[in-house]
Amino acid sequence: MSKYIDADRLVELIYAEKEYLSKRREYGAEHILMHHFYPLVDELSVADVAEVRHGRWIERPSITYDKMECSVCGFEYDYSEFTYCPDCGSRMDLDEVTEE
Repeated sequence: MSKYIDADRLVELIYAEKEYLSKRREYGAEHILMHHFYPLVDELSVADVAEVRHGRWIERPSITYDKMECSVCGFEYDYSEFTYCPDCGSRMDLDEVTEE
């Protein structure tokens, strides 16, 4: 599973460690990675992110009125002005030719 972190905060922490490590020339790269860099990454809080899915509304003609179907999850709705699918949350920003 991917871990999403605040990159700006990581850079701040690395620069803070850089000053300390520049005074200690005896440390090798492996020691620095294992004992300084990896703990910095673990210290950072994980961002709450979700993958964005993209879809489009597909028109499904009906006898009474036309329905719109989400190209991602198949959810049918009678109103296509939504910019997202109310069922799966996909953004409805693909055109007729583009597929996922």
